[in-house]
Amino acid sequence: MRLEVGPFVERHGQFAAIDAAIENSRAREGQLLIFEGALGLGKTALLNEAKKRALTAGFTLLHARGSEFEAGFPYGVVRQLFEPWLATADEAERKAVLSGPAKLAAPLFEYGTGGVVTGAGPEQRQAVLHGLYWMCVHLARRAPLLLLLDDLHWADVSSLQFLTYMEGRLDGHAILMCAATESVDDGQRADINQALLSSASARLVAVGPLSEDGVRAFAAGALPGVRLDETLVRVCYAATGGNPFFLRELLAEVREEELGDPLSLARVGPRNIARVVLRRLQQLPQPLAEHTTRLARALAVLDAPGEPALGHAAHAAHAAHVAGLDAVEAAEAVSTLMDLGIVHPLPPLRFAQPVVRTAIYEHLPLPSRHRAHARAAKALHAAGATGAQVVPLLVPLPPSGDEWTATVLADAGREALEAGDPAAAARLLRRALDEPAPAALLPALLARLGAAELRLRDPEATARLGEALELTEDPLDRAAIVIDMSTALTAAARYEDALALLQQAHAAVRGRSREVELRLHSEIVKVAQLTPRTRPLAARELSRLDRTVVGEQGATAALVGAQQAFEALIGGERAPDVLRTAEAALLHGPLTAPPDGGAQASWLIALVLACCDRLPEADRLLDEALRDAEEQSMLLATADLRALHAWLRFQRGMLAEAETDGSLALGSTEEAGTPPTGMPFAAGALIDSLVAQGQIRTAARVVDRCGLDSDISRQPTFLPLVMARGRLRIAQGDAEAGVRDLLGSAEALTEWGTDCPALSPTATAAATLARMGRTREARPLAEETLATARRFGTPRTVAGALVATGLAEEGRARLRHLEEAVALLEDSPAALERCLALTEYGAALRRADRAEQARPLLRRAGEIADATGAAALAKRIRGELAAMGVRARVPARTGVSGLTPRERSVSALAAEGKRNQEIARMLFVTVKTVEWHLGQAYRKLGIASRGELRDALARV
Repeated sequence: MRLEVGPFVERHGQFAAIDAAIENSRAREGQLLIFEGALGLGKTALLNEAKKRALTAGFTLLHARGSEFEAGFPYGVVRQLFEPWLATADEAERKAVLSGPAKLAAPLFEYGTGGVVTGAGPEQRQAVLHGLYWMCVHLARRAPLLLLLDDLHWADVSSLQFLTYMEGRLDGHAILMCAATESVDDGQRADINQALLSSASARLVAVGPLSEDGVRAFAAGALPGVRLDETLVRVCYAATGGNPFFLRELLAEVREEELGDPLSLARVGPRNIARVVLRRLQQLPQPLAEHTTRLARALAVLDAPGEPALGHAAHAAHAAHVAGLDAVEAAEAVSTLMDLGIVHPLPPLRFAQPVVRTAIYEHLPLPSRHRAHARAAKALHAAGATGAQVVPLLVPLPPSGDEWTATVLADAGREALEAGDPAAAARLLRRALDEPAPAALLPALLARLGAAELRLRDPEATARLGEALELTEDPLDRAAIVIDMSTALTAAARYEDALALLQQAHAAVRGRSREVELRLHSEIVKVAQLTPRTRPLAARELSRLDRTVVGEQGATAALVGAQQAFEALIGGERAPDVLRTAEAALLHGPLTAPPDGGAQASWLIALVLACCDRLPEADRLLDEALRDAEEQSMLLATADLRALHAWLRFQRGMLAEAETDGSLALGSTEEAGTPPTGMPFAAGALIDSLVAQGQIRTAARVVDRCGLDSDISRQPTFLPLVMARGRLRIAQGDAEAGVRDLLGSAEALTEWGTDCPALSPTATAAATLARMGRTREARPLAEETLATARRFGTPRTVAGALVATGLAEEGRARLRHLEEAVALLEDSPAALERCLALTEYGAALRRADRAEQARPLLRRAGEIADATGAAALAKRIRGELAAMGVRARVPARTGVSGLTPRERSVSALAAEGKRNQEIARMLFVTVKTVEWHLGQAYRKLGIASRGELRDALARV
């Protein structure tokens, strides 16, 4: 990126010192001003500023720079100072400056006799210094004189002696000596340099790094017009330590589009930083130059973020080993790197600025980098480091067929999977597979890789697990693979394949492990419950399983109890009886227990409770189950639980929460692969919440991306999504297609063997038919639904059927049914259904010319619609009130309560740390839309940044 030359930042003290030195020198109070600081802190820039200000004040400038190539040549810096002036001055000027005692220095500038001067004894050298002093005096009498000396630490000894000679004789002369230096700690040059720095008449000005505020100001000056994210400022400060040179190089290396992802800056290592730092090391005397360079490169390989693997001393020893240095050589190299400010002075051993480490590492020749990685990995492993500490050194290496490498990578992959990081596990296990892994490792490696890919919804998971199954002989090991494979096959609607595998595995483990046998048995029940053809098998196996665990406690017993409750629900039992079975299951033991996928007990019981009108209890159960699953790193369970959570939140009328949970459960829809088992519940809740909010086009995009073909649209597990599509089609104005979806879902449920009204969409279908004017079809369907609902016995299902029946009737019958629905839902937590019942009853009363009774009902409905964000219902309610001449109140639009559901969803995801691009993918909108909603939310919440969102949303 092209950078502007920004203003100096946090250098006011240095500028004040320059101005004071200039004024003092003009008043014939000559001064030595020395800027001291590490590489890249801006010493040269300060000298240039001193030069500019001194020239403006009428000074004559003599300039020189120390160089490692000339450090061994006597008077090298002195020659740089005077020769340009002498070469351009006319004969009279030269004669005047070299007159008197200054003649003693003349031989120094006569190139043919220079050797005589440099090789002369102490008396002759003293004479030359005296002559140089008088040259400066003569020049200063013409105009104030500025001697500008950069990189003083590389000046030759003779030139440093000249500066020391001058420093004690500046008083009374208009001479300013201004120099920049790093610390020097070797030989005679160090002694002279130190004498200059500690002189009483010298003004030593330290040049330090920028603060975080300074980094912000520097970046703002270098990138005018770019809005600086606070994260970007923090990352720049952490990477560069406030070093201006490093900061400028870092910002120059970053492309403009990358500024939207500030964390990416931490991975940038500008080549120029590596070149300058390594060149500085090569300027050191040999063999120190070679030793520091090797140690810096070794440390670049070893220096990962955080504490070193085995403590400071061991870390230093490993760096020495990788660099090929002995203890004494390494200690000297470390000390030098610390003096230069390249390595941090405090333990643990690490670079002072991470960007230097990244730069050196990124520009290491590949063969050298690979050798260093291999040496470092084996050194750490031999010293007892964990696999997680060794593996980052192995991953970048090309495959070499090394068994030790494959074993370490495979072990680290297993640990990552157990820790709940399937992405890291898959990466490590694939790398181990590429090594290639020895045959003995393959079965377990493939099984774990398949498990990791399953949790990542990778379509390769099924094939990978199949390979592992072919290579595995032990029945218990095969059982673990089969359970994962069953999950993958079930998600792909391959129920019969999953069931066949489970039954084979169950037969093979009989008598070997009761725990594994019971787990497989419960998996057989779970899969068999999902299809009409195998439902009878599920009932038989569940009965057998119940007899096996009767009276027992624990996760398996809880799961069997939950499956019994679910079977009671779909088998047509009355709600009170279903609830008793569910409550009994709650007493059996933990509902969320490993292995992953074992959270189905909590999932099933929460679904049963919700269907039986116990919505708050179901919500609390799912909250606890989600916490347990996340704490135990059970990713499959977490995805399915969050999907049901979204569905439940919609049932309660919590539209923003349903949208957020649904989006999180679905994840990025651009990811190909196997969907989570709970996907239809998550997608259905997301679609329904969007439709309720009036976001019809966004809801349609969700349907398109989920995909529904005719083969799976009648599968029981996909029916929540099919029903949501039906309700969306109705909202789009295609009521015919919507009713087809709803009635098709009802038929599929009947084929499955259930007429449970809490799961059936027939009430919505009947109500839609009635609104279409097809009351002859609507009335019998509504009456049948009402009879089934009364038999089931929950207020919510009965009320829904009453609304449908009322809409299919006329006159008093309509009002009677709608009035009863409103009464049943008076205290219901199902806010949207209560709102709909109030709306329909109010509208019916208005059409019956009973406006006085209709008005308060519609106002109550409007309050619920506004509170939940149900924009579609709110619009209809305002129309009904307007028809009676009532002006609807505009709801408050400030604070958390003033956020729209979409603003709440976007804000909640942003508060969780999601980036705008991620939120856009999850909510099926553009990045610009996300930015707009966040801007609206900031305004309503009275905040200015993303970092304030979490606290602001908590202020309810």
